[in-house]
Amino acid sequence: MKWRSFWELFSVSIHTNRRYANIQKFVLLKSHLSDAAERAIEGIPVSGDGYLTAVEILKKRFHRDDFEKESLMKQLLDAPTIQSGNDLKGMRSLVDRLTAHTRALVVLGVTPDSFADFLLPVMRDKIPESWRLEWARQGKSSYQEFLEFLEREVALRETARPTQPTTSPARPTASPPTTSVLSVQRQMTGSPTQDAGPSH
Repeated sequence: MKWRSFWELFSVSIHTNRRYANIQKFVLLKSHLSDAAERAIEGIPVSGDGYLTAVEILKKRFHRDDFEKESLMKQLLDAPTIQSGNDLKGMRSLVDRLTAHTRALVVLGVTPDSFADFLLPVMRDKIPESWRLEWARQGKSSYQEFLEFLEREVALRETARPTQPTTSPARPTASPPTTSVLSVQRQMTGSPTQDAGPSH
């Protein structure tokens, strides 16, 4: 989980919760950290004051808008290119990614208009050729309109996609009667068995 998302959850549930002493909050905080965040507060004594120091260090290190913006933009640029127009699963994943990261940028104060000229051509090249053609027919040029177009197209194609026909399981075929069953049947009907000897 990204630091900003983690801290929002931790802050509501633990940091501002008066039922926990600071030393308890520190223990809980350390139990959720890993990698760079864990290393950033190594050596800080587990105490009430240590907790406040750790929070300050983590916020200075990771709670930075410029770092978050750069990370989000990089993830947008690294989004996979979808080759096939029939790959609805891939397109749905791409649209969800673009929408979520764009929303996060807006929360950080970055408006779509400020990066549309740079990002729109890149994102356009990540969708299939048939979709690019359909986008060109729209006669629109804003990044927000591009996202709305993708969401609408994916939703329409998902709705129009034929469902796979369900097949009822095949009924098991009856097994041929065994030799013992045939013998019983012959005895019941009075028919002689094939291995019966000559009568005296």
